[in-house]
Amino acid sequence: MIQPLIRFTIRNPLLTLLFAVAAVGWGLHSWNTKTVDAIPDISENQVVVVCRWPGRSPQDVEDQITYPLSTQLAGVRNVKEVRSLSGFGFSQIYVVFEEQFRLLPSGAVDDFYDARTRVMEKLATAKNQLPEGVSPEIGPDATALGQIFMYTVEGPADLATLRSVQDFIVRFELQSVAGVAEVASVGGMLRQYQVDVDPDQLRHFGVSITDISAAIRDANVDVGAKTVEAAGVEHILRGVGFIKSIHDIEEVTVGYLSSSGFTPSAGMGMGAEMSMPGGMDANAKAIRGGGAGVRTPTHDSKQHRPLTVKDLARVELGPEFRRSALADGKGELVGGIIAMRFGENPRDVIEGVRKSVQHMNNPDSGILPKGVRVVPFYDRTQLIEETTETLEGALTDELLITILVVLLFMLHVRSSIVVAASLPLAVLIGFVFMDLLGIDSNIMSLTGIAIAIGTMVDMGIVMTENIYRHLQERKPEDSIPRVIEEAACEVGPALLTAVATTIVSFIPIFFLTDMEGKLFRPLAWTKSLALMTAALSGIFIVPVLCRFALV
Repeated sequence: MIQPLIRFTIRNPLLTLLFAVAAVGWGLHSWNTKTVDAIPDISENQVVVVCRWPGRSPQDVEDQITYPLSTQLAGVRNVKEVRSLSGFGFSQIYVVFEEQFRLLPSGAVDDFYDARTRVMEKLATAKNQLPEGVSPEIGPDATALGQIFMYTVEGPADLATLRSVQDFIVRFELQSVAGVAEVASVGGMLRQYQVDVDPDQLRHFGVSITDISAAIRDANVDVGAKTVEAAGVEHILRGVGFIKSIHDIEEVTVGYLSSSGFTPSAGMGMGAEMSMPGGMDANAKAIRGGGAGVRTPTHDSKQHRPLTVKDLARVELGPEFRRSALADGKGELVGGIIAMRFGENPRDVIEGVRKSVQHMNNPDSGILPKGVRVVPFYDRTQLIEETTETLEGALTDELLITILVVLLFMLHVRSSIVVAASLPLAVLIGFVFMDLLGIDSNIMSLTGIAIAIGTMVDMGIVMTENIYRHLQERKPEDSIPRVIEEAACEVGPALLTAVATTIVSFIPIFFLTDMEGKLFRPLAWTKSLALMTAALSGIFIVPVLCRFALV
């Protein structure tokens, strides 16, 4: 089977060269558009579930959220184990799935999102067992190796203002970049409305903190009031009640005083947090003039005095309690961390983030306040570029060494050129197969090509040397194409057998599982592909090149 193909390529040199040129063009396209990363992602297939229950102790969170939710999620199909962490006011659950064997890495993306779908389906029913007001959330569709870009927001402003710029401007701009899974804010002061109650006033009027929190919560809402038709025109009515300022909170009615004591204006229930997070435009807004959310007192002469928040507490803007900070040698900073969506090309995502940052920093865009800039301090581009340069340097060195070795041992310049040309051709064809099979370029996969280069050179050297020897020994009546055919057919099957033997030895690596498989399987794939493409190049293309170079 192999010998007829060899004869066909030698007898049709133009068609063979056209195929080689097309393969080179396709290989260059695959090289320029390949997915490049520093290292293969060997993280587990896991889904993070986060629950927040402000103000509760770790033990309460463990008993009422973490444990019941963990037991429910443990029953999801293909779950290997469930890890959990309970803290003050929050719970984190890590659902780790069994690693499905995938010969090709492209199937890992399907497994990743399939696991998220199963967890979301279970959470739809499991959240009914959680306390009121607790809503479980799934973490971003990124892995631990997805942090590809970090930056700071700097300018002539205080930490609270810079944090508001980060939360309400920069984060939304970067979140819209294709391939970005999450933009996490770090550092600075998170502004919020803070209500500092006076315990003496509460005791004097017989008011509880629950009454104040319920009143503020119920007042911070807009409601609809249907419509009114006048002069043939329908007017939509609504009660505006969202809190916009400190004054709005101070005017919220907590209840009414009468001869019989204090009567709350809002329904009793579990108290909410007294600190409401916000930014320059805080999300909390208050009712005005007895609007939505406040119960209107009955027309009882005994209920004669409303009691507002300002009678019981002091309202002010202040920073949220924090447990971490972002700082350098000069002081505290405000910044963000960008996580890439699983399965995306890091190089393309980083390029999109850079363009977005450059656009925001342009004063003519008007996106950022005057004097404020986004300053990157980390991205993975340098590591990715160094990884790529490793292969380029190895290829260059191998070419020079190959030409030198062939010159020294064969003492023939044209033979050296043929061997040197077959090496990059085989590598480029290998990138075509990598693109078709969905194999990313990283330090492990590129190392497989670099390791195989020494063996790849042997294919061209053996074929070229055998053809050169037959041409030197040919009789005058023998035609050159006929001699090249016989020389190529003589060593072609042997070369293919030698390569197949090497590839077979890598079969156990293909069947490694878990992290070992994710780490070493790309190396086995790329080395096998490189050897196979080198054999095909040496068997079918090198004889055609020898027909033009050695005659």
